[in-house]
Amino acid sequence: MTPALIVACAWLLFGGSHLLLSSLLRESLSRRLGARGFVAVYTGIAAVNLLLLAAGGVFAVVRQTRRSRTIKDHGQPGQVGH
Repeated sequence: MTPALIVACAWLLFGGSHLLLSSLLRESLSRRLGARGFVAVYTGIAAVNLLLLAAGGVFAVVRQTRRSRTIKDHGQPGQVGH
């Protein structure tokens, strides 16, 4: 899985969970958990998704940095006589 795909999936998960929790599931979860319980669940899910998004971004940067160093030190893949 490419770093860009990981970040895109994390964004979809983050945005999708916000949309679901703020519209479709809000009323039923609020009734079941109470206002404070809903806020706790919403905050927990948002925090986990944000951490996944940040980790995906860090992974993308680290991977690109390593790739750039490898190319700089050893040339393009398949390049002969560098």
